[in-house]
Amino acid sequence: MKKNIYTVLFLAAVLFVTEANAQNRIHYNNRDIFMNGSNVAWVRFAADIGTGNPDLNQFSKIFAEMHAAGGNSFRLWLHTDGTTTPSFDSNGLVNGPGNNAVSDLKKILDLAEQNEVGLLLCLWSHDMMSTSNSQTILDRNKKLLTDTTAIRAYINNALVPMVEGVKGHPAIIAWEIFNEPEGFTEIGNWSSKIHVAEADVQRFVNMTAGAIHRADPTAKVTNGTWGMQALTDVTYLSKVSKSAFYNSLTEEQKTNMELFVESNYCMKMTAQEIVNKFYSPQASNNNFYRDDRLIAAGGDSLGTLDFYTVHYYSWAGTALSPFHHDYAGWNLNKPLVIAEFFMEDSFGVPYQNLYNQLYNTGYAGALSWQWLGDTQANDNAKNSDHSRTVAALTDLFENHHADIVLFIKSGTIYKFKVSPLNVQKDDSCTVTWETEVGSGVTINNEALAISGSKSYIPNQNTTFTLTTTGENPQTRSISVKYIPSGTIIYFKVKPKELPLGDTARVVWTTAKGSEVKINGASVPVSGTIYVVPDNNNTSYEITTSGEVSDSKTGYVSFVAADQANRSYGGDFTVSSLDSTIINNKVDNLYDGNYYTSWTSLSGSTQTVQVDLQKVYDINKIVLTWGASYSKSYQIYSSLDGLTWNTIKLQAGGKGGTETYNLTAQGRYVKLGMASSTSAPLVMSEFEIYGMPVTTAVISGNTLPAVYSLEQNYPNPFNPSTVINYQIPKAGNVSLKIFDILGREVITLVNGIQSAGSYKVELNAKQFTSGVYFYRLTAGDFIQVKKMLLMK
Repeated sequence: MKKNIYTVLFLAAVLFVTEANAQNRIHYNNRDIFMNGSNVAWVRFAADIGTGNPDLNQFSKIFAEMHAAGGNSFRLWLHTDGTTTPSFDSNGLVNGPGNNAVSDLKKILDLAEQNEVGLLLCLWSHDMMSTSNSQTILDRNKKLLTDTTAIRAYINNALVPMVEGVKGHPAIIAWEIFNEPEGFTEIGNWSSKIHVAEADVQRFVNMTAGAIHRADPTAKVTNGTWGMQALTDVTYLSKVSKSAFYNSLTEEQKTNMELFVESNYCMKMTAQEIVNKFYSPQASNNNFYRDDRLIAAGGDSLGTLDFYTVHYYSWAGTALSPFHHDYAGWNLNKPLVIAEFFMEDSFGVPYQNLYNQLYNTGYAGALSWQWLGDTQANDNAKNSDHSRTVAALTDLFENHHADIVLFIKSGTIYKFKVSPLNVQKDDSCTVTWETEVGSGVTINNEALAISGSKSYIPNQNTTFTLTTTGENPQTRSISVKYIPSGTIIYFKVKPKELPLGDTARVVWTTAKGSEVKINGASVPVSGTIYVVPDNNNTSYEITTSGEVSDSKTGYVSFVAADQANRSYGGDFTVSSLDSTIINNKVDNLYDGNYYTSWTSLSGSTQTVQVDLQKVYDINKIVLTWGASYSKSYQIYSSLDGLTWNTIKLQAGGKGGTETYNLTAQGRYVKLGMASSTSAPLVMSEFEIYGMPVTTAVISGNTLPAVYSLEQNYPNPFNPSTVINYQIPKAGNVSLKIFDILGREVITLVNGIQSAGSYKVELNAKQFTSGVYFYRLTAGDFIQVKKMLLMK
């Protein structure tokens, strides 16, 4: 009996999960889809239909871009403010959809279908009640919202003819009644609008939704709601007060908040005023568009919504954020699409994660604002920068195309990748592909299954071509570069400028199977050797042979110790790098060339970190910026790369060359930057100056505070010499001797040692005369010095 009960409970749970997942998608074309898209909003504000001359070239371009990115939907505004459509008679009543309105709309829908994109058609916006409109427009629009006779005239003479005129068009995902009508009601109470009651909005939504459902029983209807406070009955008790929320905002967030409210709501307010007016830590939320409330307002039993759409911007904080609450938390019984949001970090959620987060937490769609610019700065500039949206659309499509594709056609290629794109001798690469069911598939003329992966071992440059047959035959090609043995992949002598007697590193990587020599001595295919250049040894040449032959030479020069840029010998890491820019390399930060630079990806925070290889007393740092710079940044130093000390805090950087004389100690230096816009950061040089640290005094004791290796004494020597070194903490220590070709001669120390100062004697009576190097390795510390045996 228990087993039967458990079985019933398990099946019930499965059915519940299945129903919940299905419910949280938009049913379209006999499938449940996730709306993976953006807002076209308009090409010509309030005039995309009704002129007889829509900008079809621009619509075609935009739709093609969306499809190429892996997106499936746009939100398009139609009447918007009522200045072009619908048409009105002298009594202020609607008497038609407007000249050419239906034919214009059909042309736009046809282009969307051709590009396999669906549209969410929004009828009216809060702009219809903007005080900037003429009195004639305001009077007739207010009448439309408050007079049932006017509403019926609109329904009968404009709405129904529009719906019937494009009924069944495959590019229509749904009709949307309003864009943020709460702004002209007591809910939003925007000062830039003429107000009506929210009950008027509810009645209008009910009557128009019912009319659409009667004119086209297959059509879906929604409403673009301003924020979650008007779409849920759940009250979120946020622990963050208004003052705490305001204090948590960065200056950039405050500025963007002010710009958004001014440009979108036509109200000039300070960030503090915005938070006081809109942010609600203890929201008295109310779903004004719940079925029973809409029917009560308008009396039409068919006048309900099929799914909800809502907008989110930073003024709502986290209490009303879809990025901080799962769909289930709003206690809604219809799918919910987040139909407007900026592609910007949202209180701890990186913008790169926004689409995936909505997909994974139960929402039915994600539509960024907007294709003309998907951040606050780009929206203001209307610069058509939607690169962040494109990246998010593509990522979601590649991982979840089954929930996104609107028109299923055999032959469609969903995924085609080859990794790695660079191979060496005997290396393999893996080709991965995925196509639609029913497709015929070949890769380089080999017949294969509709999806899978296969490994290949190229021995030359190879192009893999995937070809499909079916309703939508496609071809894609990806090239793999073969790197023959003998190729020099990387070669550096670091630093290129150093004080006489200091240690340099020769670092190289060559292709597998290469024969490699440095200054005539055989070395492995990749590695690092430590050298101490002198006036007779200032160049290091690498030569290779194999399938090809190659050679490169690195040079060093000598400078005074206090003039040496220690960055030249460091290892740099950066938070991001824009790989689309030719010759954009991390090395540009320390190549001594002010005409080359490192450029980050777009984003509000970036870091540059350098390991100087040993501890320095740092006395100067010079930053040279390119075209885009950070106004606010911090410079840190660290002895171990774990514990960081702030050595410079800059809140008003001006770009160009910025020089800081300071006093600090560290092996590691880090620069943390905050961009004033969403633009990438550009830096040409990051220079660090200082003297190496040998020993330090702690609390009056001459115990070692840092790792150090002293010059042997005597030097030159014959046949014995003494090497002194210090280690500040216990650990594994090795002290080795190498000849001038980098070959190990003898190991003097290899084992665990406690903190302290050590002295080791070397007896070299078996060695031949010449230059030798000794290297101390302790933890992450490595230091090399040169000595001379003269017999």
